[in-house]
Order: sequence, then C-alpha cells, then structure tokens
Amino acid sequence: MNASHDEELTALGHIAPGERLSAALTAARSNSAQAVEFLRRHRVVGLGASRLLDPPGASAEGEVGDMVTRRRTLSALLADAWRELELTVAETGVAAAGIKGYSTVGLYARPEHRDIGDIDLLVDDVDDAWNLAGRLREQGYDWCEYELPWLKRDGRSGQIYGQVQVWKHVGEIPVRVDVHFGGYSIRHCRLAPHRLDQKGLHTLDAMSNLPFLLGNAAGDFLIKLKDVNDIVLMLEADPKLDWRQSMDEIRAHGLAAFWNALLDEVTRTSQLSARAQAIAEELRVDGVKPERVPFGRPEWRARCRATVADSYRAGRRERGFAAGLSLAWSAYRYYRRPLKLAVQARCAHGRKDLSLVDRMRNDVCVRLVPTRLIRERSAGSPQDTPPAAAQHAVPGTDALRVETADGHAFVRAAGEAFVPTVYYNLCEAQGGYR
Repeated sequence: MNASHDEELTALGHIAPGERLSAALTAARSNSAQAVEFLRRHRVVGLGASRLLDPPGASAEGEVGDMVTRRRTLSALLADAWRELELTVAETGVAAAGIKGYSTVGLYARPEHRDIGDIDLLVDDVDDAWNLAGRLREQGYDWCEYELPWLKRDGRSGQIYGQVQVWKHVGEIPVRVDVHFGGYSIRHCRLAPHRLDQKGLHTLDAMSNLPFLLGNAAGDFLIKLKDVNDIVLMLEADPKLDWRQSMDEIRAHGLAAFWNALLDEVTRTSQLSARAQAIAEELRVDGVKPERVPFGRPEWRARCRATVADSYRAGRRERGFAAGLSLAWSAYRYYRRPLKLAVQARCAHGRKDLSLVDRMRNDVCVRLVPTRLIRERSAGSPQDTPPAAAQHAVPGTDALRVETADGHAFVRAAGEAFVPTVYYNLCEAQGGYR
C-alpha cells in the first residue's frame, strides 16, 4: 500500500475525520486487504471495524472478520489480565499505574474504539518492577524475546530505569504486560521521571500520561492514527484540560519538535471544533521547527537520523559541542541498523562486558538476555559454566545481583540468570550459566 492509499483510507480510522468518511468506506470495501493492513498498522482496528460493519454488530467474513475476531479476543484477554493484575499488585504492595492506552481510553465514548495491544504499567523503581515480573513469571508469563528486559541509569539522579516485558500465549494470541520503572525513557538519552502517589493498580490521568504517550511515539519516530485520535479527544475534552504541566515537561524533555509535528498531523487530518482548533494553536511551541515524521509507515533510516540529531542537540545543550558529538555517535552506533539476537560459537565481545551493568548511563541500553534463550539459540549444547567466582549487588537495587563466572558477567534477577549486553554479541559459553 502506498501513501496515496493511506490518505484515501485515513478517514476510516479517524475519530474526527476532516475528509469524507463515505469515500474511505468505499475504498475499504473495494479492497478489504488494504483496509485491514491500514487499520492494523495505525492501531485503529476497533474504530475502523465498527464503521465497516453495517449495521452495527453485523458479522464479518474473510480478512475483516479475522481482524474483528482477533481484536475482540485480545480485548477480552487483556481485560482478564487486568483483573488478575489487580490481585497481584495488591499482594506485592507496589504502586502500579496503567499508562499510554490505559490512560487515554476513558476519553473515548466507546472504549472499543481505542485499540490496546498490551498492558503498559508504570512502577516507581527497579525492585518493584522485578518483584512484580517475578510474580507474573510464577503465573505462567515468560520473558518476551521481542522486547527483552533492559536497564539504564540516570546521570543526574543515579536512579535505575527501564522496562521488563513478559508475555504468555492464550492460543495463538500473546498477552503482554510491559512494566516500565523509574520513569519513562525518552529516545536515546533522556528520562521523564514520575513518582506515583497512589497505591494499588490504577490508571494515570490523561495529562500526566501525555509525556509518556508522546515519548513512546517520538522514540519510534512514527505518528499513527491512534496518536492523532488521542490528541483530538484531549483537545475536545469538556471541561477543558489543564495542559500547563505537560507542556512544561514536553519542552524539558526535548519533545517540542515532535509535538509540533503531531499537532500538524492533527490539524491537517481532523475536523476540529473552533475551541479545539484555538487550543491546538496555543499549544504549538513557538520557534521550534516540526520534525518530518513518517505517518503510519516506519522508516528505520529516518528514525536513526532523527535520533542522532536529537542526541546531538541534547548533549550540546547540556554539556557543549564535544558532548553533543559523543552522544550523536553513541546513537548512530546503536540505531544504524536493527539489532538482532545472535549467538556465536566464538566469544567476540571481550572483557568489556564484565562491567556493563556497573557503568550504566542514559545513553547505554543494557539488555538482559536469559541464559536459557542463549542455550536454545546455540548450535551445540554449551557446557555448564562453573559457579560464580564473585558477586555483588547492583547499586540502587536489591533485586539484581551481578555474578562473574568463567570470564563473563551475569545478572541474577527473579531467580533466573541473564547475560547483560548492548549489541547482542553473545557467545555459546554464556548459555552454560544457570
């Protein structure tokens, strides 16, 4: 599907389309495969499907029927998982807030019009996150190999932040719980801190959630219709929302250029009320040129270029020209190509990985790869590694320990062994540690 087809279908998944919905419906019904691909890519299946089914509640067949069935099944599974999480969070005693989709779904007159693909949670610190993940492991979840746990350390506060994602399959459908801790990572090298003031499982309000929603889209360097719809409903909210604190955070976290780009997409594609249009103009950050962000179609090279430029600006703003160049080079090394998990027979990473966890910083994303996964990816059967020769706690956490054995470093967390890595340059010998 090309860009012209995307424009033709935009109204189908738009909460307040600026173009005629009838034309989008005609295009969608003439090529259902294109329509299904578009709605899935923009994460607006619920809204688009409700418009395709006429009369409401009618059964669908073919690709549209498969799409509708999967969306309804996933929504039901996530609702069940949320109820189970309420009990688990209460048992652990942590504070946990649903963020991103769980914070914005209340803006929609019909909740099924806001696609939610997983449960995104925010907890205060690394220990809460790993304790919660450990309990979920006991309930049948496993580490999600497409988003393995990762850690960073904030240079200002010294706090460890990152995320731990777990999943379990119910039939063919994965149910994922993504636990963010210590705040929210912004692109390559910044942190949006946040402290929860309410115990138990709850949801963040839409305005507190906005920096996370925006940081997620900016990190992916992609605007989807679901993002546009969320902002439209926030602009149209009655009573009017108080944007002041969120806008302060958007500026402070270096998200103004992306925010202006998102506002441009909102005003370009939407039929806004006069009041909402005026609010959108007031919220535009003056003097900041909007980034040229892809709409619905990820572009890895564009993401790399934007992240490198963003990192340079962040470093130069904080510590000068040399720091900007250093951060830009760090971002280029990490984003110049998609990283893939690969296990080699020969050890190629060297001893520098021994201190990865001890020298974490904002621009170094330390992934934790379960040694079990390394064994599964090895060509042979790795010999068991001798017991740890040295151990120490990771500063700032009780839940993670570094263990050194046979010239390699490992992290012990939630009762399991992990290998810390940045570029996934793993060797079979690391799989022998249990």
